[in-house]
Amino acid sequence: LLLTGTSIASQNALKEGEAKGLLLYNFAKFTTWPSQAFTGDHSPLIVGVIGPNPFGNILNDIKGKKVKGRKIEVRHFDTPRDYSKSHILFCNVRSARALKDLIEELDLEAQHVLTVGDFSDFALNGGVIGLTFSGNRLALEINQKAAKRAKIYLSENLVRLAKKVY
Repeated sequence: LLLTGTSIASQNALKEGEAKGLLLYNFAKFTTWPSQAFTGDHSPLIVGVIGPNPFGNILNDIKGKKVKGRKIEVRHFDTPRDYSKSHILFCNVRSARALKDLIEELDLEAQHVLTVGDFSDFALNGGVIGLTFSGNRLALEINQKAAKRAKIYLSENLVRLAKKVY
C-alpha cells in the first residue's frame, strides 16, 4: 500500500482516513530509530494519535502486528497533556503554529519521534512526513532536516516516493 501510485478514489475498499492510517504502519517498516528510542530489545513500537482520530477503526488492524521484531501498540491522546512516548505520532493539528507548539512542548525531536500530519505544508513547517494529495492521489512531503533532528533515518525507498523533500 505504500503509495503504489493508485488513486484513492479507485480503491473502493479504503477510505482516505483508512489509507492514511495504513501508511503509518508502512512508515514503521521504512524508518530506523536509534536504540535509545526504545526501553529494551522487546519493547513495542508505539503509534500515537494526538487529537481526534481521523482513521476510523483501521489502527485496530495494525495493533499487535510486528515490525522489525517489535509489536505495534496504538495510543490515542486527546491533548498534549495526555501524551506519552510514541515512535510514530500522527499530529492532528490544523496549523503551522499549533505544530511548532506541539513539537516544542513535547520535545518530540529529542524523543526520536516520526511526526506525521495532513495539513497543508506540514513537512515544510517542521513535521517529518506530510500527507497531501497530488490530483486525486495521496502524496508524501518529507522534511529530511526534521528527521535528522529527531535522529531517525528514513529509507531511501521512502524518500524517493515523496513529491517534495525539504
